[in-house]
Amino acid sequence: MKETPVTSATRLDQKHEEKLKECRETTIEKLVISLCIEAKYLTKQDVQERSRRYQWVRKITEYCVDATLLEDVVEGEPVVPLTYSDCDKVMAEKQSKAKAIVTIVAKEIVRGLPLYQG
Repeated sequence: MKETPVTSATRLDQKHEEKLKECRETTIEKLVISLCIEAKYLTKQDVQERSRRYQWVRKITEYCVDATLLEDVVEGEPVVPLTYSDCDKVMAEKQSKAKAIVTIVAKEIVRGLPLYQG
């Protein structure tokens, strides 16, 4: 079948829509959970069973996301509608925030260590 400009444009529009959908559906929380699984701090079973550890990570993530939203308002960050051209930038920002939150999770784990009683 010969490719026509119309079918080519339609296929491109579909790819753009898929990328926009993926960008919208990828939340910071999903990225944090994924990083925690990758680091073997959480397991897929933790997620499925909604374990205490999983709930704890979700709660920290929620607080951090809320804090970030507040900071954005104070700093005057404009809320702009998501467009295809912004997807890569938005995803990079989400990934950066997720990594920062995982760092906070790690620090909270260390803070919870019992003191040495030697």
